[in-house]
Amino acid sequence: MANPLMLAALAYEAKGYSVIPLKPKDKIPLIPAWTQYQTERADREQIGLWWRTWKDANLGIVTGALSGLFVIDCDSPEAATALKPTLGDLEGVGIVATGKGFHLYYAHGANEYPNKAAIRPHVDFRGDGGYVVAPPSIHSNGKVYEWAKPINGHLRELPTEFVAMMTAPVVEGKKAPFDTAGAISGLPLGQRDVGMFKLACKLRGADVPYVVALKICEDTGNECDPPFREWMRKVDQAYKYPAGHTQQEPAQGGFWPEPLDMAQLIDLPPDPTRWVWNDCLPLRATSALIAKAYVGKSTFAASLALCVARGIEFLGRETQQGTVLYVYLDGPIDELKENLTRMGVVRGDPIFVYAGRKPDNVMEWVKQQCVNHQVKLLVIDTAQKFFGFKEDKYEEKINKMQPMLDLVNEHNFHAMFTYHAAKGGTNTVSALGSVAVEANARVSLYLRKLDDSKYRIFDTEQNTGKRFESIGLSDPADGILRKTGTLFEIEIERTSEDVLRTITENPGIVGADLRNEVQGRWKIIGMATAKLKKAGKIEWTGKGKKGDPEHYYPAGSLIKPTEDERPAKVIDLFGKARE
Repeated sequence: MANPLMLAALAYEAKGYSVIPLKPKDKIPLIPAWTQYQTERADREQIGLWWRTWKDANLGIVTGALSGLFVIDCDSPEAATALKPTLGDLEGVGIVATGKGFHLYYAHGANEYPNKAAIRPHVDFRGDGGYVVAPPSIHSNGKVYEWAKPINGHLRELPTEFVAMMTAPVVEGKKAPFDTAGAISGLPLGQRDVGMFKLACKLRGADVPYVVALKICEDTGNECDPPFREWMRKVDQAYKYPAGHTQQEPAQGGFWPEPLDMAQLIDLPPDPTRWVWNDCLPLRATSALIAKAYVGKSTFAASLALCVARGIEFLGRETQQGTVLYVYLDGPIDELKENLTRMGVVRGDPIFVYAGRKPDNVMEWVKQQCVNHQVKLLVIDTAQKFFGFKEDKYEEKINKMQPMLDLVNEHNFHAMFTYHAAKGGTNTVSALGSVAVEANARVSLYLRKLDDSKYRIFDTEQNTGKRFESIGLSDPADGILRKTGTLFEIEIERTSEDVLRTITENPGIVGADLRNEVQGRWKIIGMATAKLKKAGKIEWTGKGKKGDPEHYYPAGSLIKPTEDERPAKVIDLFGKARE
């Protein structure tokens, strides 16, 4: 069955509107770089990819010159009624019933008008640089956006009376109340600095915890056009006043937040944006992906990068959709391209890549790239090439990695480094050289081959989130990596192959010799033989007791006696005595 949201998005595109995907039952864009669609429309291929990736995504229409639309947002029926004398006849106006009020669609006309909040109580304007939620999206209250009056033919332009009201200067001495809801949906250029501070002060005055205010103001900053990056500084300015202070400077200098009591801590809602990869890779932190050569570090990193770029599940855990920067310093661009194309990357995936020589002043370079592209996940492949430190110099590693720790904390993204593992046994993995890389990382991710077989095992050590128990990974040649089972299941599968090969090469082999020939725990060997027998691949005789050992054969090797030849008491193929 066709996705109605995708069909609607394609229909809007056919009308010449610029569309973007929004979070389900929300109005926040799913794509960080949505502002590019103010100047260029997404094509049908891109739209199809969006709604195949996010089947429940709400639908946004970008307002302004590109779509040829202005929209008046009445947040309640009463607001729409009060505005009607100013608007006059609604002939030639498209009307959408939203979750709480109405959207009134007008033609853009020759003049440009930016977004404006609180033109009248509960009345906002979405113009150049804005967007609206469009039918058949679902409101957070569960109601469906519907066309009460569809757009048929040409839209009329904004009424002159409304334009005059919207653009009228504020009368001196009269100060309009601060529109908190309007600010959260995005502050216009020229009002962001003051507006963000006012918003933070409103949150502070409402006793909103500091960490919650940070999240609200970050989302608001991302809604601005262009995005406002100083949101954290404005929150800090507002929250450094002790309760009851209203002056513009703090009673004492510096950062002065209010601590939470236990009731506030317990009631604090979980932050759904804390994790880039759920319960594994947190924002404002680093991780180390450690493995020996040719085990698949780059394949793992490419798989994770694509899943984050699309906001889809990876190895059974959700990812937060966001832009990825992949810096590949361990080989040419062709190797990185091969890895990503094998994963199924397409033109519209928000992944930026660089491969080759390390840039000069690399920390400043990577900072600029992460800020410019609003990166959520940075992949450095490999840490040795990026930082250029010596493996056994603990203090040098710590010092060279510290600027990256500061950078991820300041700009709210996660940095994952690939790192070479030390030589040693096949069943354990540790970082090459000193333990500084693992000590500096909030999460250490380990890849290894099981007994140098084809089976790859992944696990983690974490001081935050929930660690991955050892799991098997699919063949890297098969595209995005996926979980193929637990370590226990993988051991049984690997041992089953060895058991079947040994029995095929040695028909009639005695059980004790089979266990000596096949490497592994006896319990695993026993479960492997049972699995092979159930699958009809082997059979055996004997009870496994003294004087009656098991003898193992490939399936079909034993010739069963006829009834005339059967003795009164026989040992059947399952090792059980019967008459």
